Amino acid sequence: MNKAVTLLLLGGISLLVLLSLINAGIILGLDSRMDAKISQIKEASRPASIQLTLIQPDCDGCTDASPLIEKIKQSNINLTSEQALSPQDASSLIDAYGIKRLPAIILEGEVGKISAPNFEARGNGLVYDQIAPPYYDPASGTVRGRVNAQVIDAPSSCKQCLDMKTIVDIFTQQGVFFASDAEFKADDPQAQKLIRDNGIAVLPALIFSEDAEAYPDVLQVMTQGGFKKSGNLYVYESHLPYYNLSDKRVYGLVELIMLTDKGCTACYDVSLHKQILANFGVAISSEKTVDISSAEGQQLLQQHGITSVPTIILKGDAVLYPGFSDVWGTVGTIGKDNTFVFRDNGALGAGFSYKNLTSGEVITVPAENPSA
Repeated sequence: MNKAVTLLLLGGISLLVLLSLINAGIILGLDSRMDAKISQIKEASRPASIQLTLIQPDCDGCTDASPLIEKIKQSNINLTSEQALSPQDASSLIDAYGIKRLPAIILEGEVGKISAPNFEARGNGLVYDQIAPPYYDPASGTVRGRVNAQVIDAPSSCKQCLDMKTIVDIFTQQGVFFASDAEFKADDPQAQKLIRDNGIAVLPALIFSEDAEAYPDVLQVMTQGGFKKSGNLYVYESHLPYYNLSDKRVYGLVELIMLTDKGCTACYDVSLHKQILANFGVAISSEKTVDISSAEGQQLLQQHGITSVPTIILKGDAVLYPGFSDVWGTVGTIGKDNTFVFRDNGALGAGFSYKNLTSGEVITVPAENPSA
């Protein structure tokens, strides 16, 4: 073998060795990166080691945290320890994590590996203390959100007066916790004291303890609805109809007279007006239907200058209802004696039929001109 061939063979062998070394290095590098990636995947999939602490006060009516704890246990974590502490035993944790409401849950350990909705990152842990009322306030050592309700009924003469317990029921449905719900007659000594102490002028009345402040959204509704702060209490005096304590009279009752023509079978049902009045909150103390063919009907036509039927006449305290007179002024008249007479039948809208008493014509309100 000549020298040139020998050199060529040696060069080829050297190149093969070099390529083998390079490939081995690449493979080793890939293996190393792959091992690191596998380690990362394993670490990411490893359940986080978590220590759970429940701070549980002795609180009747407070939210039960156990369903949330069970949900945490069912998640992909390794719960290495679990403890329940009283507020006294957990005072250092309460201070360290700035806890304002109890019961509260603290998660510690590998909290960076978990997602815990509604928990807030504080210090080295995750904290859940956004408990709905009632809750224990560790700063004051008291339970907040246990509302005491007291109802003072109107005298039996006010049969249409509002049942205040319906308001209590509505707030209960909105999540307010009532620790007590007392009801007093107007002449009860306890009721008389509440009336004096809180300057109550009309009945029925509803009184809530200051624990209502634990429900900000509800408190806003209360304030907008007419509750007023009286010392440490919130007092609501009934809207119309109500019993006035100073003159011992019921205000807000309205007498309804429905005037019809039995000969007009196409005319709309006059009782439709009852639903409209109910929508305005008008309390009807008595009602009657009078046909224009009767002597009373003829008298009403002449007395009020009525020119179309069906219609209604309101007597009593309709003028006391806020805003009602303004609306009525667009469809009827209000007499000096506060008698309300409905006159614009066309305002009811398209398709409603009524009788023009001047012409004797039955008119159906057309769609293109609902106020005709």
